[in-house]
Amino acid sequence: AERPWGLQTEFKEVENMCRGFVQVELALTNAKSKEGITITDEKFKKIKKTERQRNLERLKEQRADLFKKVENGKQSLNNALIEAGFTKQRAKIQKSPEGFAKYILEHFSSKQKEQIIKLLKGK
Repeated sequence: AERPWGLQTEFKEVENMCRGFVQVELALTNAKSKEGITITDEKFKKIKKTERQRNLERLKEQRADLFKKVENGKQSLNNALIEAGFTKQRAKIQKSPEGFAKYILEHFSSKQKEQIIKLLKGK
């Protein structure tokens, strides 16, 4: 990635240094998406919002109450996104036969379970 003039570092590194400072992250997001600005230099067209920045922006616009919790450090961004219904909680699987079996029992239909049994038997 091209280094922004004056910073002498990659833009991604600047974003990583600012991670956790919600207002600064939003300021970077806004700078990337200002209306009316036309970027003509090809090396700077690659700079896009990160997923975290898009999620912070969405949370601020649609769920200001949860955004305040994230901003104050009372809640993680991931938990706020789950509470807002923007993302689903990820399933955790223990790396053991019992862990896989528990996951299969909770998340698969009867037909899918039968198919897994056939595959495990080699048929």
